[in-house]
Amino acid sequence: FIGSPAMNFFPASTTATGLRLPFGEIARAVSGPADVVVGVRPEHFEDAALADAGERARALTFRVNADLVESLGADKYVYFSVPGAAARSSHLAELAESGVAENRFVARVSAESMAKTGHPVDLAMDITKLHVFDPVTGSVSPQR
Repeated sequence: FIGSPAMNFFPASTTATGLRLPFGEIARAVSGPADVVVGVRPEHFEDAALADAGERARALTFRVNADLVESLGADKYVYFSVPGAAARSSHLAELAESGVAENRFVARVSAESMAKTGHPVDLAMDITKLHVFDPVTGSVSPQR
């Protein structure tokens, strides 16, 4: 899962109907422990203002403050924090040592995004692209 930028890891809990993340709930039943780690790659986000109907149908949309926006030609990287959102797992320790901040995340969005550093932006996260991990074993939690 190492890449540039690295996969985002969010703490989550399983519920009777799905997963509860720091910024919302999704209907996706998984087997495993009550507390899990959800991984999502930066490219599985989009600026919600640019998401088409299909993208919106399979997305969890939430508002963040853009800590930093990097323009890279065809894409923009939106760096954001979620208060209290730090995934804890011994299997993530190597990433933590590599300089990845515990609650700093990155979304790769279209260059057409109007996201600006220091301003709020609504992000759409593709919930069909999530990876759910057991924080103790590091194994992937199967869907029910």
